[in-house]
Amino acid sequence: MQSIDKAPQIPVQATPVNTGIAGQSPDGSIIGGGACESFGFASTLIEGTKQTATVDITRRYSLCDTAACSSAFYAYDLQKIVLDFLDSAEQDFLQPQDEDRLVRKYALRHRHNIPKVQNKLIQLRKNLNDQGYAALVPQYLYWPLTAVGSNEKSQNYGFSDGGTFENTGLLGLLAQTTGDIKAVAFINCEMPLSLAENNTVIADDQLSRLFGYKGYSELKGRYPSYNGMSPSEPMSYAQLFSDEQGEFADLLSQLAKHSSKDNQLGHNIAWAKQQLTTVTNPVAAITAGRNVEVIWVYNTPVASWQNQITDPDLIKDLTQNQDGELENFPNYSTFFQFHLDNYAVNVLAQLKAWEVNELYETITDMLEGK
Repeated sequence: MQSIDKAPQIPVQATPVNTGIAGQSPDGSIIGGGACESFGFASTLIEGTKQTATVDITRRYSLCDTAACSSAFYAYDLQKIVLDFLDSAEQDFLQPQDEDRLVRKYALRHRHNIPKVQNKLIQLRKNLNDQGYAALVPQYLYWPLTAVGSNEKSQNYGFSDGGTFENTGLLGLLAQTTGDIKAVAFINCEMPLSLAENNTVIADDQLSRLFGYKGYSELKGRYPSYNGMSPSEPMSYAQLFSDEQGEFADLLSQLAKHSSKDNQLGHNIAWAKQQLTTVTNPVAAITAGRNVEVIWVYNTPVASWQNQITDPDLIKDLTQNQDGELENFPNYSTFFQFHLDNYAVNVLAQLKAWEVNELYETITDMLEGK
């Protein structure tokens, strides 16, 4: 969830049972702390006491709402395209001496259409501003527990794709549980493992953020640290684990070691197993000191799987036809390759099923406490 003016990135936990916000925004301006039955989320607060709240539900919050929010990065990008176009068009129409260019550029046919189109552009910008946040990003009403009995009103907030903040699922898992946990985390990213010129392992920044680091910087030759959580760096609040003992470096080392053969990445499964400790995370109400045993499985090419394939057409698609249906396999673009066909999905599913089967004993031993 994010405010109309800023993006404090507060994780919203939505399940079939309940929906709510456990933590608070980085600057503390928006405070959660509870959840309600999912159909009643996004309700209007009427009145109440500290024990009871009366709300009005104009429509039930449902699966289609959470699905829309999870794809809201498209709305955000579309919003930016629209606003950039309006900015550019406004500058164009402020230069009436270039009427011939305007007629050609905007296909206006005749000069007398210029004032009419200019007025429509001005009205469109006004309508978007009046509706807030360009009216493209999903918006819902929200009221915190502290609003009950304090005459606070429900406020409208924008809801964005949680994957832009934390995409492994571990933050949501930790936010909805207590105590020590065990987890298997599949890092389904667009970036395959690679090595920098200084031999640093380059991995997707959804991993580095969990340990308090930004994405790899080629200019600096390292992963810059956020130096703790700060409201001026909202993404720093994606940190879940302590790095006091070099846990992030150990994770990169294990991924590279398991993936490599003859010092070449991409031969075997890129996986790692770690014992981690949580840090205090206020945006998800996660407490420090929880033990998390996790097996990481990183999405990157696996030659030992591919070399077992005998189907000639599939081999050709994987090795020679990267502009076809398996373009970027297995690191499909989640933005430009949103509509994958059955073939592309099934090949990726087969790879992941094979990986799980190969790691079967490792996973079961962890879950059984061996």
